[in-house]
Amino acid sequence: MRGIFNNLMDTPILFLIYNRPEYTKKVFNSIRDAKPNRLFIHADGPKKDKPEDVKLCERSREIVSNVDWDCEVKTLFRDKNLGCKLAESGGFNWFFENVDEGIIIEDDCLPNKSFFLYCEKLLKKYRDNEKVMMISGSNPATSVDIDADYFFSIFYHSWGWATWKRAWEKYDITISDWPRLRGTNFLKSKFPHSEVNRAFVEQMFDQAYKGKASTWDIQWTYACLVNDGYAILPKHNMISNIGYIGTHEMNNDQLMLETKEIDFKKFKHLKKLEVNYSLEKHLFEKSGLEGLINKK
Repeated sequence: MRGIFNNLMDTPILFLIYNRPEYTKKVFNSIRDAKPNRLFIHADGPKKDKPEDVKLCERSREIVSNVDWDCEVKTLFRDKNLGCKLAESGGFNWFFENVDEGIIIEDDCLPNKSFFLYCEKLLKKYRDNEKVMMISGSNPATSVDIDADYFFSIFYHSWGWATWKRAWEKYDITISDWPRLRGTNFLKSKFPHSEVNRAFVEQMFDQAYKGKASTWDIQWTYACLVNDGYAILPKHNMISNIGYIGTHEMNNDQLMLETKEIDFKKFKHLKKLEVNYSLEKHLFEKSGLEGLINKK
């Protein structure tokens, strides 16, 4: 695994930060170990109604200024708080105005050492495959019993992920076409394995379309589904969410997942590009998302 990171990593990384310096430092140290030769850092601005935000944002920005390896660094530090939806989607837009592919990590998603090389290998392998929309470092089930080091899914998990400009260009933050698709067989065709899963996704899209969800990732799921795209998920989870604050009615066991390193000398690719729907149902159950239906 390049002696783990003896050389600079070719794949650019986007690091999204805000006001959590203690988490920012942990994740930044993992980026330092990977030594990307191009690093993009996006920071949302402090909230007006939270005076402590100013110092916390400053401390977070000071931490990421300590790039002590050979690296081209670009920053986009916001003066005002845009919130999750606009800040993060805006950060991704900025990133893909400058690169054709890259790895995206947030300040509360702590990756293990395998994550970056795993993303780099699969970004290259599936670069020209329009069917593949993203590569996730997260596995909500922690591990699955498969004869490969990753699998294809329609579970678009964005705790540590990677994608291509060609995929991100399909993103529509307004999901403007949802009212037309809602009354069709669209979701049933995508989730034949689970009526509960369909109900959850429908509820998510309703909230996003009506502007009731201040998030960007529901719209990303929509873009992937509408374009018949697959996500790649790892056999073993590689990301721990270290920033859980109890706002999504999920418990710590569903967030602080164990991680496992990949043995790249024995790395096994999949032979077929297809989704295992029994595995999809298992992932949804393990994710804890079922408990959120009709709670928002």
